Amino acid sequence: MYENPEGRRVLLYACRNEDAERDTAFRFAQDKGVSVFYWIEGALTYALAGEVDRMALLGVAESVYQQITI
Repeated sequence: MYENPEGRRVLLYACRNEDAERDTAFRFAQDKGVSVFYWIEGALTYALAGEVDRMALLGVAESVYQQITI
């Protein structure tokens, strides 16, 4: 979890994916002001969520993706 000075939080969730052969591109959803990008990478499924706009969250999601695929 990250919280900025204004108190807005971004959370990264990761859980085991039973279908380790499957990868997906980023998918986006939004509900009640919370934006979520989620994707599958190998054996894990990731979800990045926060009360931020889509473009800001996409930048964070791309950064997370680059760091986990090293």
